[in-house]
Amino acid sequence: MPTNLEQMIRQRARREETGGILVPLLEEFMRRPVNIEDEKDVKFLESLARKMRARETRRKESKEIYSPSDLGDCLRRVYLKRNFKRMEIGYRRSLRIDPNFYFLNGNFLHLKWQFAIFKLERWIANPELFAVYGYEVPIMSKWQDHGGTADVIVLVNEIPRVVDFKGLNVRSAMTAMRGEIPSEYVIQLTDYLVLWNSQRKLPFRIEEALLIVENKGGPDPRHPLALFEKRISLEDFKPEVQRRISELRRHERDGTVPDPECVSTSEIKYTGCPFSGYCKEEVRKIQRRRRRAESIDAQEPAVAVPARERNHRPGESASGRGDAPS
Repeated sequence: MPTNLEQMIRQRARREETGGILVPLLEEFMRRPVNIEDEKDVKFLESLARKMRARETRRKESKEIYSPSDLGDCLRRVYLKRNFKRMEIGYRRSLRIDPNFYFLNGNFLHLKWQFAIFKLERWIANPELFAVYGYEVPIMSKWQDHGGTADVIVLVNEIPRVVDFKGLNVRSAMTAMRGEIPSEYVIQLTDYLVLWNSQRKLPFRIEEALLIVENKGGPDPRHPLALFEKRISLEDFKPEVQRRISELRRHERDGTVPDPECVSTSEIKYTGCPFSGYCKEEVRKIQRRRRRAESIDAQEPAVAVPARERNHRPGESASGRGDAPS
């Protein structure tokens, strides 16, 4: 087994090569098999399963709390999700099978990589190089109206970061690897940072989050674990997170509802929304206005042509006289 100094040299070289923080550590560690080997591993998985169960219980009991995972969505949907009972608005539950499949996969994807991080910490065995503050860490705002659960909080070289795992299909993963990260993920991770730093009792501030994307298509030569890492800076996106939360709270204070963001009743965002019935007439009006505007734009403006030019016979000039012989 390499010494701590050798580990640190390897890890720093790998991070300089890839620009990564956590993924290079996992790649270095997983040159060896990762198995459930002893009682510590078993106890960790049991503890993690209980934490995941507690997370789901909190979600069921806290439907009236703004969640970081929702904050990047349509603000009306976010607002109604918290207030629909008070407003006596129906909530249309989806009967589709595929979302349940994705959530099941997501739960085990998180468990898999959280276990790998647990094994990584045991392997490095040096808290100055790598340490885990917590798994499934609940974070709540001081107003108690806004909160969520961070997948993992780690300290690499004693610098703390929130870590969030996402499993994406091949096309979406490749798009993310090109740097085109869905805005809702950026908002979610930045929101975790805002929430964490707003706590009254704070062990440390966190200025950066790591989005870890797993390509469901599997590994490639540049990504041997099928993982891609994106660093999310608090300062880059904090203003947008604060703006969205402030707007939601303003609507609550004023007794108003945010405008719908859907522009068509056929778009996925609308058809998959549990509050589509509440928005139907407004979205239909928006759709009709857009269609009228597109129809007007599609009509080419008629070019005015003088009557004398329109009516002259072939072989005549515009003045009505024949062309001079050559």
